[in-house]
Amino acid sequence: MFGGTFNPPHSGHIAAACACVEQLKLDKLLLVPTAVPPHKQLPALTATSEQRLEMTGLAARLIPNAEACDIELRRGGASYTKVTLESLRERYPDDELWLIMGTDMLESFHLWREPEGICKLARLAVCARDEGDRQRIEQGADRLREQFGARVDIIDNVPLPMSSTEARGGESLKLPDCIREYIREHCLYMDMDALRERVREMLGERRFAHTLGCEKLAVLLAQKYGADERVVRASALLHDITKELSLTQQLRLCEKWSIIHDYDGDNLEAVIHADTGAAAAAFEYGMGSTVCSAIRKHTVGDESMSLTDRIIYIADACEETRSYPSAREMRELALRDLNAAVISNMEQTIKRLENLGKKPYYKTERALAALIKEKEGKKINE
Repeated sequence: MFGGTFNPPHSGHIAAACACVEQLKLDKLLLVPTAVPPHKQLPALTATSEQRLEMTGLAARLIPNAEACDIELRRGGASYTKVTLESLRERYPDDELWLIMGTDMLESFHLWREPEGICKLARLAVCARDEGDRQRIEQGADRLREQFGARVDIIDNVPLPMSSTEARGGESLKLPDCIREYIREHCLYMDMDALRERVREMLGERRFAHTLGCEKLAVLLAQKYGADERVVRASALLHDITKELSLTQQLRLCEKWSIIHDYDGDNLEAVIHADTGAAAAAFEYGMGSTVCSAIRKHTVGDESMSLTDRIIYIADACEETRSYPSAREMRELALRDLNAAVISNMEQTIKRLENLGKKPYYKTERALAALIKEKEGKKINE
């Protein structure tokens, strides 16, 4: 058993785990995210329990014979190692159990709940956290052998000095690619207040007020329909990040980021910021594909629109600073039936363009047709 908050799991965890599997010849290694760590508080900018478990599962793929185990998350409450080991002993009555820990945990082990009981249930496998820890580990192991009758195995691992705190703070070089991409995709550990201030500097007062209104409504919709609130918030904040640039500047960004668009003259100036904004979100703000997709689709829609795409599309259209006559009714509809609101807004947009003698953009027409087909399909299934 290798327990921890795994918030996030990093290369130090993985290297230590691999060394334990090899040197102890483990048939199985359980990576166990804690529910509520009894020795420390989870930070304010943290991942959910489900996200920590998912990241732990990604890390387990990089370790031989390893798997993520949700035993403490399912139990809930404070995660006490003694209770977890008792459950594992029942699950694996004929196996030898090891509890894997680092130097710091070894030195504080005597302060844990029922350390002597833990030592009866499992051997301790200790990995160095930093270079030069060997002497500290040997001294600590001797103390625990004498005090609790502990059986301690010292692992010869190459320490990778890194903490989850450093990873959350942006020191991501020692994160596996799969964990780094997961963090990016879910906007984890991102300071939304700092992002909001950065956006404020890029936009005029009126546009920023619209952005805040979009964020407010998008979060309400995310909470109602079960979308990832952090992803939705970041998408809303960045959806108009290039809106106030001139058309010439927009086209320069298209060239810079190799953006290929097919907007015609009727649509180009009004909607090109969706494409450049999505690219800016990726290249300048480090956002993942879900955020970039929502920004790219927030003006004209698309045949394939995720929940986040739909939320940003309608939040942009009818947030509280929008002054057109039916904006309030559209907001109320969105909070009752998101898809109905998206369909209604697309129908109104197409009709308005036709009344102006302009040809609606084909992607909006295709998006509307796809949404209507989806709605009809749900009716048939019901």
